[in-house]
Amino acid sequence: MALLSILPDHPGPATHVMVIGVGSYPHLNGGSGPLAAENWNLRQLSSAPLSAQHFIQWLVKEYQNPAAPLASIEHLISSPHQVADAAGNLHESQEPIMANLYTAYKDWKKRAGSHPDNIALFYFCGHGLYNNNGTALLATDFADPEVDRIALNAVHVEGTVNGMLSCAARRQCFFIDSCRSVKTSWQEMMDSPGQPLGTAGVKNLSAAQQPIFYATGPTQVALAPAGEVSLFTKSLVEALQSLAAVNPDGDFINGQWVVDTSRIEEGVNTAIKMDLALRPWLEGPECYFGGSGKHFNLHHLPGRPAVPVVMGWDPSDLNQRASFEIHCAGAMVAQRPYVPPTPQPLEPWESRQPPEIYQVKAVLDNGYMVARQLILQPPMKRAIFTTPVVQPPHPPV
Repeated sequence: MALLSILPDHPGPATHVMVIGVGSYPHLNGGSGPLAAENWNLRQLSSAPLSAQHFIQWLVKEYQNPAAPLASIEHLISSPHQVADAAGNLHESQEPIMANLYTAYKDWKKRAGSHPDNIALFYFCGHGLYNNNGTALLATDFADPEVDRIALNAVHVEGTVNGMLSCAARRQCFFIDSCRSVKTSWQEMMDSPGQPLGTAGVKNLSAAQQPIFYATGPTQVALAPAGEVSLFTKSLVEALQSLAAVNPDGDFINGQWVVDTSRIEEGVNTAIKMDLALRPWLEGPECYFGGSGKHFNLHHLPGRPAVPVVMGWDPSDLNQRASFEIHCAGAMVAQRPYVPPTPQPLEPWESRQPPEIYQVKAVLDNGYMVARQLILQPPMKRAIFTTPVVQPPHPPV
């Protein structure tokens, strides 16, 4: 067991988490062997352990839910990666081989099921495959040539989610950061898309809310640059920090901002698009929602979220001839002053501000100005200005 026990004696409802990050695959390309006869071009993953650690650090440092505070994190991350607690102490994780996943799942499910108002969170980052029967998440010992059944050391996502219906926790949420690739030879060899970590009978089933957030749609490939946190996990944390926030009572200034699971998909996709706009040579799929049941409040922000405001011109080459300003209640709160032209065109300017009513202004170098009012709230607001004619710059003095 590798467990961060944060509130071991908490008597009431709490949040219990299971985090899996698989970067080491001994039987796939680049592994320590023995290698599988068929490896489907799957390699070692440097991003997956980093992504799992990134998600854990958000949980430890920022997650808040007064009705169900964070109580435990079961973590299985490929070595040599460790997990830091709130005090910065490092804890050894556990190898995410299939046997360990079964044991950790059983313990996590038991803790999560200790109270019906608990929240159960499940996170996975690693290789994934897909067929018409669902999504398979590959454990470290996947494709062991000594194992006859190719799908034995893989987790069937949808079966595992169904198995959690026998858990008393009524609020459950699953984050699946993996490809959902279709490999013809793999489909021909497998007898199922992995194994459910648990099952549910026909009795004592809970009416659980079970949203699932996949990094990709069926048959698609996820994006995880080597040595970096994956695009999905990076965007997920941004969504949880601010982009998926909502204020139920409409009080932008004094109201409580929360992340409702109904807003996570839009928040993640907004973060993905903003990231890829700065790295146009990369391509990434959008977050894909699945699961069942009603949505619920997952996380409470400590204050107002920082919401992106993106300002620019159309045509975009005017960006390097412009200054941008953001005003609130008559005072300027942010500015990008005019920058002398550079060989590389400037991207639209981004500033992050709390939800509020703002006046934004864009001024070209010849004095041509456009201003407008905008109401800023998550996930973001884009203000792209246009000019009816091409504005010549001031002649040189």
